[in-house]
Amino acid sequence: GPRLEKAIDPPTLLVNDETGRLFHRLDDRYALPKSSLVLLVRNASVQHKKESGFWKYDDETALLSSMLASVFNDALAQETYDADLAGLNWSLSLTTSGIKLSCYGFSDRLPDLGLMLLKEFL
Repeated sequence: GPRLEKAIDPPTLLVNDETGRLFHRLDDRYALPKSSLVLLVRNASVQHKKESGFWKYDDETALLSSMLASVFNDALAQETYDADLAGLNWSLSLTTSGIKLSCYGFSDRLPDLGLMLLKEFL
């Protein structure tokens, strides 16, 4: 769609507590029904091992976590193929602070996809 020339409004912070933060910003610049959902599950044990009370990077732990993310992405590829055709995309990846689930696309079914992926992963 055409781009509307206007200043970008910052997102509104809806929730800010010990469980996390939630932001919202309506797309009033491109006028497209596109959404994104990013969920970061913070967990130091994704790439670290606790030794003597301290978290230290561990190659084996990082490799196993990477394999888990890769197997999950492959296992759900066929089940989410139709969503991909409809313009909904997703990925599960590792960060230094945990596991990140990202969903994005042009559909009101994005929350359904995100919940399904989260349930499958947990």
